[in-house]
Amino acid sequence: MKYNIREMKAEDIDTVASLYKQMYQEQKTMGMVFDFNEETLDSRLQIYLKSKFNMCLVLEDIDGQVVGMAINSLVKIPNKYTLENDKLIGFIDDVYIEKSHRKKNLGGLLVKEVEKRFRDLGINYVELNVLNENSVGKMFWKSLGFNDVIQVMYKKL
Repeated sequence: MKYNIREMKAEDIDTVASLYKQMYQEQKTMGMVFDFNEETLDSRLQIYLKSKFNMCLVLEDIDGQVVGMAINSLVKIPNKYTLENDKLIGFIDDVYIEKSHRKKNLGGLLVKEVEKRFRDLGINYVELNVLNENSVGKMFWKSLGFNDVIQVMYKKL
């Protein structure tokens, strides 16, 4: 089956919002500590579309149905650090493929496109977060060359 990757459009927001809800339901089973704010989702996606610091891609199947997404950001490196004279890094906020379209290397295809677009912008490093209990996600990211660098920890007071 043939798939197409393109930039998200305003008419994709409802579908991407649905993908976000599915993703969050899965994340909740993997130790996600944050609650998902559905009320602000549409407005956040609208902002992502307009921001020069966000890159929003969707994956379409042969029928033109959006079955995956990659939401990404350009993030300024804090002044206390240097990284080969770079000022920005790419940040992969969220990547999600509908369950019925998994196991076809579509996530890898989507991430490779994200990386290409980051490189085209002069970005040399990409960062992301993955839940500790998401063993499949960890294996996926490692298979694409990502390495553990830091562990974020939370404590409820």
